[in-house]
Amino acid sequence: MKNNLLQRTLTGFLLVSLIVVLVLFGNLLFNAFMLAVVLGCTYELHAVIQLTNKSLKGVSHLISGAVFVFVSMGGYSEGHFAGYVPGLLALLVIVPLFASLFVNKPDAISQAFKALVPAVYIALPLGLVPLFGQVVSTDTIQPVMVLSLFILIWVSDTFAYLVGISLGRHRLFERISPKKSWEGALGGCVFSLLAAWILFSITGLMSLPVWLGLAVIVVIFGIFGDLFESLLKRTAMMKDSGSLLPGHGGLLDRFDALLFVSPAAWVYLTLVLS
Repeated sequence: MKNNLLQRTLTGFLLVSLIVVLVLFGNLLFNAFMLAVVLGCTYELHAVIQLTNKSLKGVSHLISGAVFVFVSMGGYSEGHFAGYVPGLLALLVIVPLFASLFVNKPDAISQAFKALVPAVYIALPLGLVPLFGQVVSTDTIQPVMVLSLFILIWVSDTFAYLVGISLGRHRLFERISPKKSWEGALGGCVFSLLAAWILFSITGLMSLPVWLGLAVIVVIFGIFGDLFESLLKRTAMMKDSGSLLPGHGGLLDRFDALLFVSPAAWVYLTLVLS
């Protein structure tokens, strides 16, 4: 137990430090890191959803990578590139369906649709993350907004875990995740609201009600994201999505909350700041 907690703490510290440095000091490096996360999560998801065809696995990686690049670059490009993104994404959907014509297996169609899942579930939400730097103003990039999204997720996840193991008595969704509790969720929410107030005080980029609303969005959709990934693993009878991160499991285990938080937070901030 102590060794696992030490591994989890050390791995989490290194990952958090890496993300903070990349966000604050290098847009291109951060995007490259997130692209690597997309491809790594795609690789892990293939095992979870049982995409077994090797050709379609390769196609799936290419599509996920392309979707991430198209979405993440859309906000930074000049001209009409951003306007082309929906058409490019729609065109990419056709690729695995076309590739299924060359798969001589009874489950070719289901495998083709499985190849599309990572693009929607992983690449599209993570492609939005770099764009949070422009959500307050399209004229100036604010890396602190990207970092704030991560901070709120980390605070929610960490204190939900700590409060849950200390005070958790009432199960939140026992059928899918027996360890999650209402007490943990409430603890994560309280500390996320506190973190949002601190971020408001430090950055001054948005009003306090907007920050508090963002914290609530992060908590709710972070829990949904975690539960959905737990459902995927439970269906596949897997404990972790991978073993890349000691104490945490795989990349998908570590970024599952962000996959649901990112689109929800993007819609929320776009609406309230417009």
